[in-house]
Amino acid sequence: MKIDVKKNAKRNIIFGLANKIVLLFFPFFIKAFINTYLGSEYLGLNSLFTSILSVLSLTELGISSALVYHMYKPIAEDDTKKICALLNFYRKTYLVIGIVTSFLGLLLMPLLPRLIKGEWPVDINIYVIYLIQLLANCISYFMFGYKQSLLVAYQREDINSIINLLTQSGLQIAQIIILVTIKNYYFYVICIPIFTMLNNLWIWWFTKKMFPAIKCSGKLDALYLKSIKKLVIGSFIQKACGVTRNSLDSVCISAFVGLTITGMYNNYFTIFNGVTVVLAIFITSLTGGIGNHVALKSKAEN
Repeated sequence: MKIDVKKNAKRNIIFGLANKIVLLFFPFFIKAFINTYLGSEYLGLNSLFTSILSVLSLTELGISSALVYHMYKPIAEDDTKKICALLNFYRKTYLVIGIVTSFLGLLLMPLLPRLIKGEWPVDINIYVIYLIQLLANCISYFMFGYKQSLLVAYQREDINSIINLLTQSGLQIAQIIILVTIKNYYFYVICIPIFTMLNNLWIWWFTKKMFPAIKCSGKLDALYLKSIKKLVIGSFIQKACGVTRNSLDSVCISAFVGLTITGMYNNYFTIFNGVTVVLAIFITSLTGGIGNHVALKSKAEN
């Protein structure tokens, strides 16, 4: 199967930019409403738990990147059997990752008070809030998160962008309404796993409709598994560098300075990260098409 790289890239960039630009504005409103109706400590608590869960995401080891890379050639050759085997391996791997992430997340619970300098909001239970956010983080591993690999490999990131735009907009509108009306942080947080499930179910439905012949079945041979292992090592190093650079900072600030300063720092980081994410759209929009081109064309053409 030959992918129309230019057409898909344009589509991915348009919807990717629309998704990121709209969702860049919502966090500023959310932070303003949290600060106004709940207080700055809640901002810091939100930043702390998000950073902890980002560190836990290292258990994914960059497997998604390695498996998507291995899908390019069978997609180019219309090898449905190989794609099904890769997807089946991905599903099983994600299940294991979800279990490990949940276990490590639960092990960290006794350490939460040590990661907060000074007091935290007295009207909430930090363990309950953390468990809700841990659930939201692990849902993708248990509920069709592996299906996103098909959209990336077929260079249809636009579908993912549209779904993400709709669900994230819905999430953050719901959170703003909750903050303004009932001012309850528990209800604010519980929205996250609900909309995460909705996002994953939507992706599952779209991929099932778009690729009806691709199902989780079959096994990979030893040569393929060896190649995946080699790529996972490289991807893990890259991911570890990103997580330690961008997530551990909030954990350290919270542990040594306090939640208020953590929230302030995260406001500035949101701006920096937003610019980075928008620029990355141009790369991710082309990735699937380039992988298809590499699989189909000669070395000289590539």
